[in-house]
Amino acid sequence: MKSNKAFTLIEVMVVIAVLTVLTVSIVPSFSGYLKNQNVKQAQETLKSDLRSVQNKALTGVLSDTGAYFWGILLAADSNGGPSKYIMYPVAEDSSAPGMPESTACSIGYSTPGGAEKYTVTLETGITIDETSLEGNDGAYTVGCIFFDRAKGDALFWELTVDAGTALATIKLDKDGALSQNIYINSSGLIY
Repeated sequence: MKSNKAFTLIEVMVVIAVLTVLTVSIVPSFSGYLKNQNVKQAQETLKSDLRSVQNKALTGVLSDTGAYFWGILLAADSNGGPSKYIMYPVAEDSSAPGMPESTACSIGYSTPGGAEKYTVTLETGITIDETSLEGNDGAYTVGCIFFDRAKGDALFWELTVDAGTALATIKLDKDGALSQNIYINSSGLIY
């Protein structure tokens, strides 16, 4: 008698059904994992850029052009477009020593000596939460952080600062569902 060592159609269908159920249950959780990682990556990139700007202030990069501060302008598009942030040197206000120029928290700010601005646009779906930003610049809600050259201390302009902790919070959102926070205190500590 001949032995048949093949799978029956029913056995193949059961295996396919089990694999389908497993795939359907894994894909949504993996998708959520990817979204969460995208927000975390944006958070780490912004924290790194904040530290880089602070380091430029402390080392006096472009101080020969009149830059006393280095700043980062956070801009959330009020019309739903992509959020961005701009890093740039800032001159000291001649009428208020120890303070950035009064026009410095503006997308159109002219940097000392015409120095280059560095703009980073966040990936689609990741936004800077407008609730922590208080300024208005055309279609954007803005807020600024300036680091001084002397100690790297942070000055907050047009940002919501918690009165009890003196912390400014930058909140990044992904499609309104996931979020990550960055905290900065007036001494320049970023976490």
